[in-house]
Amino acid sequence: MLYFGYVGFVGHFAMRPRAAGRGEAGANWAARRAAFLLAAGGALDARHHAGQLWAYYVLGWGGFWFWDPVENAVV
Repeated sequence: MLYFGYVGFVGHFAMRPRAAGRGEAGANWAARRAAFLLAAGGALDARHHAGQLWAYYVLGWGGFWFWDPVENAVV
């Protein structure tokens, strides 16, 4: 999921200069590529939530601070 998200964003922003050089970059071009950006953002969002669930259930970092291991360090 992480790879798909990053490649989706890189692919979109790599095509932008090419489209600008050909005179195709405009509102229509951006609207056609919006689905790819939404898919890439959705993949990164899904991966983020999967990581949160992993930290909560597998690592036992429950509660409010389940995303921050420094706050939960047992000394």
